[in-house]
Parts: sequence; structure tokens; C-alpha cells
Amino acid sequence: GNLLPWGEEKVQQSLQQGLQQGLQQGKLELIMRQLTRQVGTIEPTLESLINNLSVADLDQLSEALFDFSDGSDLSSWLEGLKG
Repeated sequence: GNLLPWGEEKVQQSLQQGLQQGLQQGKLELIMRQLTRQVGTIEPTLESLINNLSVADLDQLSEALFDFSDGSDLSSWLEGLKG
């Protein structure tokens, strides 16, 4: 059967949302691997903060992380987002 127009729109929104979440999760996993390679083990508290970043903040972090030399640089960067 055909979906009603509003049903089709709802399916489209759900697919779009799922795709967005998948892309964000993939981006997050890549950034975590890069961070671990750059600064070593990430403290659980910092990892939790990173997991809650917006897509825009993840994009910024993906560029900034190459300037980090240790976990304190990461911590300072995350603190800068709050301020």
C-alpha cells in the first residue's frame, strides 16, 4: 500500500535523523581515535564531555586536536567551549 503523504514525510524525517546520528557517531569515533593517538588515553570525564559535543563542536575539535600535545590541552580546549 501507499503511505499517506504525512506518513511518507515522517519516514523521510526518521531516515534523515538516523543518517545524521550515524554520521555524528562515525565522526565521534574517528575523533576519539585521533585524540588517543595524539594525546594518549582520554580521561573518562573528558570522554563524556566529547560524547556530548554538537556536530559543529566536533568539527572544530577535529581540527584543533592536531595542536594538542597532551590531555591538558584537550581539557583546556573543552573548558574554552563552556566560557
